[in-house]
Amino acid sequence: MIRDLKELESFTKLTEKEKESIQLANEHQIPFGITPYYLSLLDLSDSSTKNDHAIRNQAFPPLHYIKRLIQIKKHQNTELLTKSKRTPEEISIRRGYPMIAIFKPISTHTQYCLYGERNWEMNDALGKKKPVQMEKIERAVRWFKRHTEVTEVLIAGDIVIFDDDIIEEILSHLADIPHIQRIRVSTRIPVILPSRITDSLVHLLSSYQITGRREISLMTHFEHASEVTLEAMEAVQKLRKAGVHVYNQSIYTIDNARRFEMAALRKQLRLIGVDPYYSFNAKKDIPQERVPIARMIQEQNEESRLAPGIDREDEAVFNIPGIGKNYLRASQEHELIMILADGSRVYEFYPSDAHLFRQKTFLYRDVPIYTFLKELEKRGENIKDYQSIWYYY
Repeated sequence: MIRDLKELESFTKLTEKEKESIQLANEHQIPFGITPYYLSLLDLSDSSTKNDHAIRNQAFPPLHYIKRLIQIKKHQNTELLTKSKRTPEEISIRRGYPMIAIFKPISTHTQYCLYGERNWEMNDALGKKKPVQMEKIERAVRWFKRHTEVTEVLIAGDIVIFDDDIIEEILSHLADIPHIQRIRVSTRIPVILPSRITDSLVHLLSSYQITGRREISLMTHFEHASEVTLEAMEAVQKLRKAGVHVYNQSIYTIDNARRFEMAALRKQLRLIGVDPYYSFNAKKDIPQERVPIARMIQEQNEESRLAPGIDREDEAVFNIPGIGKNYLRASQEHELIMILADGSRVYEFYPSDAHLFRQKTFLYRDVPIYTFLKELEKRGENIKDYQSIWYYY
């Protein structure tokens, strides 16, 4: 893992903003690092981002976001980025749905992630400075045993960076709980370090899968077709041949929202054995990266429709803070209620399961469509190609 600025500069040209961002991230213990493999995917001779803007933004944290995280870390204001319902902090479990719980046994990531929740809590990227605390896992297991309504666990925080014996320790505890029918392992390893998907790891994961009783799957995060490589394909195929399914969640951002970019990603993923699952909106607190809801619906209704159905199985969803996913195709669950002077559309969301949590409806001020189109124009797009966007709500 490459973390040092001078070392990075020996491989590739960096913009002044990228240099400042990396320096600040290292100074304030914000997880930053890039694997040599992922670095090889960049256009190392050019820092203009003309040819690799989508994956470069995954590798180097934008300066505006790093500055925001620094402020959050100073104030420890956990309401700024997320309002997820939480169970007691000491067991690191969050409830988003009645039957699903998110369990985060470690506080690290494979690398910096612009879209990861609670990034200010992370102290390292692809590191093991904070070992897994077995006492925390045991407390979490006791919680799961008491809550028999929970049938699915999503393991967040990327446990795949640890050695196989630690992964087995976590999986074995969860697998001993009779009512857990699905365990999803969230990881970006197939994208940034596919060589970690070893035969022994694949055997370990598949050994906990019991057809008709329990499913083990990987939830990964490809953002652009440029990340779909031969190495990634080989890693995915190892898992698939062992019966472990691999799903993908992608984020709509300014970096992958051009015409047919997401459609190309889905097509490539299907060809290597990854099932597209969800396409999310970028978070509200990073307006520079956001894509209008209208663009997400436009892409799903126009560009995605040109691909075979099996290539476009994922759903465009809006992630409502504190509640969860809202399917944008379900027009009855959101409504345009006003348009502000700057062109921002204001939506009201009516989550279908809000009554389960006694939640109020959620108001959302979207990024102005014209602002988004002008940014695409700066990047060489003909905005006339997007003119139907105004008719999507």
